[in-house]
Amino acid sequence: MKNRDDDRAFVTAFKAEVKKRGFGAQTELAEKSGVSKSLINDIINDRTFGKVKTHQSLAAALGYQDFDIFLEMGRKLAKEEQFRQARLASVSGESQWSGEVPSLLEILIENRSLRLELERIRQELEFFRTQGGKSDNPAFPPPKTASDAQAK
Repeated sequence: MKNRDDDRAFVTAFKAEVKKRGFGAQTELAEKSGVSKSLINDIINDRTFGKVKTHQSLAAALGYQDFDIFLEMGRKLAKEEQFRQARLASVSGESQWSGEVPSLLEILIENRSLRLELERIRQELEFFRTQGGKSDNPAFPPPKTASDAQAK
């Protein structure tokens, strides 16, 4: 029985490996695996998932003898891409998780980045509150900005 999540994990890992190997990878994979170049191209361009036996042949041609490791790599890459898309959506003001419940790790990462930003703002406010922004020896120097880095 086929599992679509496994199919998606395979395609994600497969695309990443082909991209990493660059020009000529599809031809080389076709020769090593016995899978036609047109089927490899169809998988890469999301026209088909292919069969499990095809997936196993392609993974072996890429040097992955343990197919489950290859699938796990695809799941990890897909999760990273999903998190990256969610972060981009949050920056642009769209819904951050697009209807999907975030994992605990995703929540912790987001929580940590927000805490760091709040701490930076707190330090900046404390500096201006205590020193009025006019001290040569501030208790909390203001955070460095991009213009400070260019000045050096």
